[in-house]
Parts: sequence; structure tokens; C-alpha cells
Amino acid sequence: MPSDAQLLTERGQEAGSAGSGIFDIAAPPAGTMLRPVERIPRDKFGVVGPFPLQLQDLPALIFPDATLDERQKVLVY
Repeated sequence: MPSDAQLLTERGQEAGSAGSGIFDIAAPPAGTMLRPVERIPRDKFGVVGPFPLQLQDLPALIFPDATLDERQKVLVY
């Protein structure tokens, strides 16, 4: 069980070194074009088959523009 001082130190490290109070996240490389993700239509979100999830269930849970590799990493085998 960590002490209060240990927890405060740990939280300070998690907050990042830039002093922003949020986790340090690297900026994208210069010239990178960012784009919004596609959204799952509301009437399709979360409509899946029985457990365990299958690849055909993922369009209702994963961003539509996710790659096949990204989708497969979500599945438990």
C-alpha cells in the first residue's frame, strides 16, 4: 500500500514533464495531415452477436476506417 507521498510523486510523473497536467503525448511529425475518424452510425453501434466477438461484429464497435490488422488485435483468441 503506497503512502500519500508516493502516490503524489507517481501522479506528478504521470502528469507529464511539460507542466500541462496531462500525459505527455508526442506531437505528430511535421507535415502530418490529421483527419477526424469516421463514426459508427448510431443505429449500428453496439449491435453484435453472442460472445465471443467475431470479426463480423467489429463494424459495430470499431471505427469504420480501422485497418484489418487493427480490428484483429481487438479479438480474443
